[in-house]
Amino acid sequence: MRRKRPSVRVAQFFVVVIALSLVPVALAGKGGGGGGGGGTTSATLTLSPTSVPSGSSFQGSGCGYTTGQQANLVVASPSSRMFYPIGVDSRGCVAFGAWTGEVGQYTVSIYQGGHRQTLMASAPLTVY
Repeated sequence: MRRKRPSVRVAQFFVVVIALSLVPVALAGKGGGGGGGGGTTSATLTLSPTSVPSGSSFQGSGCGYTTGQQANLVVASPSSRMFYPIGVDSRGCVAFGAWTGEVGQYTVSIYQGGHRQTLMASAPLTVY
């Protein structure tokens, strides 16, 4: 019996982590439906800057989120979606930083909720 090299195990671990992180993104994309989903919220999201070169960072912030409940940041590029859990402070505000990859139009969204994620706010980001 041949043992797997540590580098193969690490790669398999990251594949599992990435696959599991996409499950909330898939559920978040469903939105709407019963239980009050699909309505508008008073949450805000501001990106700075709103246009960046490929490979650069950007920052985001906003308020109007439910305190004591994790928010989920989704950065959708032309070919992928990245998911990041972010904290909400005691005032109901969020702040985060993220990096860009490929060139194109991105959508940065924040979802919140228990079993059924609700889109709280989103903003466009141009990557050139």
